[in-house]
Amino acid sequence: MAGISSINQSSNNSNRQQKFEWSPQTKVLASCYSVNPRTTSLSSFHYCTTIGTGPKFPASSPPQFRSSRKGPGFNGEAVHTITEECERLFCDTLWTVFLGERPLVPQQSLVIGAVPNGKNASVSETRTTPGRIQNFIEVWDYAGDTIYRGFVAADGDRRTLFVFFDSHTVAGQGFKSGLMALFEIASIPEIDCTEMVACIDRSMDPAVRDAAIRNLGWVGFELSSLNDWVVPPANEAIISKKWLLMTVET
Repeated sequence: MAGISSINQSSNNSNRQQKFEWSPQTKVLASCYSVNPRTTSLSSFHYCTTIGTGPKFPASSPPQFRSSRKGPGFNGEAVHTITEECERLFCDTLWTVFLGERPLVPQQSLVIGAVPNGKNASVSETRTTPGRIQNFIEVWDYAGDTIYRGFVAADGDRRTLFVFFDSHTVAGQGFKSGLMALFEIASIPEIDCTEMVACIDRSMDPAVRDAAIRNLGWVGFELSSLNDWVVPPANEAIISKKWLLMTVET
């Protein structure tokens, strides 16, 4: 089992690339920076392995960060940057469902690149519940040299980790190491998600996109929609024109 250690910190975007004072046998594979939009607090979680023995939990003491700059201002800057970078990836549909700020029109097809057929339900037939986002996250996969962004959404006891996958995050061998880190991060108590939704960029090169869909399918992801996130649940598939959604239990 992979190890996760956590720590609250103050940091800006550049200073999140920190060095860890572990024992020489400990290697940090990935770091997750989590912003709570309600408290504007920043926490970090580190996915690590012990060299020569395979992944496992590190010593109980948290890692120490070497930083040349400290203070509340950095925490605020990092919170703002992570939140802004995650929200930048939201399409109109995601904004509407999770932030409740734009009109929502259900779509009928889950086919990649499908065009609305004119039979969409009225906007007034469904409504959203704003404020469902619990965390904005940024994951640094050092093994794959990749940064993943996403958010945690909640509906009652249901907690789901949404992660954005574009041409930069699905290329090369790093995709596998990134998925491993994401599954581990989803299961830690601070995130505590029972499912993960991969948001795959529809505008990617078709060959790259189809390969990503196959790779995700091999580890259990299945095509999904946002129907369950509106109240009452929509009869027709609510999808995103920008992101193809695939879901897996964690």
